[in-house]
Amino acid sequence: MSAEVCTHDAVREFGGYLPLELPVGREYFEQGPDWNVRRLNSARSAIHLALKTLDVRRVFYPRYYCPSTIDAIRSFGYELVEYPIGFDLEPRSDSLSPECDDAVILVDYYGILGERLLPWVERYSKVIIDNAQSFFARPVCRRGVITVNSCRKFFGVSDGAYAISADLLNSPDWELDESASRIDFLAGQVERGSNAYYEPMLKSKVSLAKPMRMSAFTRRVLASIDYEWVRAVRLRNYQTLHEELGDIQKLEVPDSPISPWCYPLLTDRILRRSLVARRVYVPRIWETWDGMDAVETPECVYSNYLTCLPIDQRYDVDDMQALAAIVREEWDCADAMRLT
Repeated sequence: MSAEVCTHDAVREFGGYLPLELPVGREYFEQGPDWNVRRLNSARSAIHLALKTLDVRRVFYPRYYCPSTIDAIRSFGYELVEYPIGFDLEPRSDSLSPECDDAVILVDYYGILGERLLPWVERYSKVIIDNAQSFFARPVCRRGVITVNSCRKFFGVSDGAYAISADLLNSPDWELDESASRIDFLAGQVERGSNAYYEPMLKSKVSLAKPMRMSAFTRRVLASIDYEWVRAVRLRNYQTLHEELGDIQKLEVPDSPISPWCYPLLTDRILRRSLVARRVYVPRIWETWDGMDAVETPECVYSNYLTCLPIDQRYDVDDMQALAAIVREEWDCADAMRLT
């Protein structure tokens, strides 16, 4: 991959101060014989492009889904139809009846479903596979299926997503995004930790609302990553947590998922607040069902009782064992709730 690919659109420059020292490699997803790749600034932008490509009227989406993505799809002008999921995180088939001009969004929750989604993909003519939590999963390449993923959930970048399919429109005159004004939280995390730059990180997410193409800086960073090492570290960390916490795990999880985003620990106790108090910053997906009484529904159970434990490439086995010890201490102290 030449350096020119990741430069901005200005006239070539010579001299001046030196840039970041990043090894020159390849992005994980590039144009290939079986698929087309479009580089966008966010997963929402990638979904927007997917919907335009599929030319749909209605969009079926899971009830357990990102509220900002739902709002974005609505703002794009599509009619929305929600469907429930089961405790196995798969769709409830009796609630899905799309017509030929409808699209179905299928989500690889926590990156643990993998090939379990394939039979669902085969049922419908127009499908968007949301792999925002499953970066390394292989895209499904057949006409009418578009895979979308997010770079920000797996790597230290301020924007970035891919739309991948056998057939894709070009980005419709979308501008090239720019990262320069919003990468302070990435540098600050190294110097002062994640918590000190949490608010700038949130502001950077807001700036991604407008559909745009992936920034040149993000492409340059993505071309410097050792992807096989990242994937191996994440899987090892996931497996370490499973070994340490499997006895309190109430969710059936695979031993070796293809592309885990986190270790999704489901217990009968709410652990999130106590873990954050001990500087274990666990993300919340999604708050739509927060505090609801109907804890017997999968959406409420996962929203309130599932803890997304970090497994990313910053950590090693010792870190995971230390994290597991903290989790177990808080689990021992928390009041147990009855989950039906």
